[in-house]
Amino acid sequence: MSVLQCLAADAPEAVSKEKLLQTVWPDTFVSEGVLVRSIGQLRRVFDDDAKQPQVIETIAKRGYRLVAPVIPVNGTVHLTAGDGTLATADRHTGSTAAKRTIRPGILIGLGMAVVLAAILGFTLNKFWQRLRGATGGPEIRSLAVLPLQNLSGDPVQEYFSDGMTEELITELSRIRGLRVISRTSVMLYKNSKKPLPEIARELNVDGIVEGSVLRSGDRVRVTTQLIYAPNDTNLWAEAYDRDVRDVLVLEASVASDVAQQVHSQITPHQKSINGPRPVNPAAFDAFMKGEYHLQKFGAGSGPDERYKAADYFRQATQFDPNFAQAWLGLANSYVINVGPSPSEVSPFKDALEKALAADPNLSDAHRLLGRFKLYHDWDFAFAKQ
Repeated sequence: MSVLQCLAADAPEAVSKEKLLQTVWPDTFVSEGVLVRSIGQLRRVFDDDAKQPQVIETIAKRGYRLVAPVIPVNGTVHLTAGDGTLATADRHTGSTAAKRTIRPGILIGLGMAVVLAAILGFTLNKFWQRLRGATGGPEIRSLAVLPLQNLSGDPVQEYFSDGMTEELITELSRIRGLRVISRTSVMLYKNSKKPLPEIARELNVDGIVEGSVLRSGDRVRVTTQLIYAPNDTNLWAEAYDRDVRDVLVLEASVASDVAQQVHSQITPHQKSINGPRPVNPAAFDAFMKGEYHLQKFGAGSGPDERYKAADYFRQATQFDPNFAQAWLGLANSYVINVGPSPSEVSPFKDALEKALAADPNLSDAHRLLGRFKLYHDWDFAFAKQ
């Protein structure tokens, strides 16, 4: 609704995408995709054709323009089409009211959007939630987290946004009854221009989580949105602004919020009595760099990446000796194929033990210990536990 009001305020002039983003979402970092989906949702409400627009026209490389005539009268905007009045929108209150029926294709959609909002007394916020499908959303059984965009403008910070993507996938994978696509598969779509429905079909998922990361000093801002992929509908969006030392809390918060949106149950081990502990910013930064190089090693970049990862994980444990995930990362850096090399068995076991001592509920550490007992010690009874 705010996008429509912004277009109406400048009609018949085109409104740039930058102005729309700054006007409608002034305090939130959102991607251009959010605006594109908003325009798409308005077009569906108005039954408008993007190729032959009667309401909203796309101006290539510029923005959008409201082509339905707009007549301001005493602070009230009148939208007209053809030879009749479509509707009115008060510039100050945002209230709308349908005038009379003319073109069925446009007015049926407008009547749905405007008359129902006025008669039922919806606030603009609730009306917008209905437009984007935030209430009574479709069921989601499978999910893909697309690589989070790095908004820092610094390519060096790619390790941070990629690391956040990995951690968010890990958190969401703990949701019972939800199938989450692996990082290896979703990283193929980094910076992809493919439409979300097409990506969802290729990954065979119902939902897509996309977003962005902005790191500035010891502050991190993450924006995420949940998309119902088959019809490209925005179900939910949120922005999180935290101190880096609370980034583990942030990841858990995002996963919990997404879980609520998909109506899933968080498994018991995801929730602890005290919640995720604060983490030293320098330790977390080193941990993210370790994750970045470990993923490159896993993608076949050579053994040097494994050694770089191990060095960064060691740095993280030196900054914060109780950082369980850093110890787990160090243990993973020793793993080649199904286990550590013979010369690295001892440091592997030491790192794994320290990871479990710092967090006895760290499921990935138990999984890695089970694999070690199975393939190295042939201790089938222990591995089965």
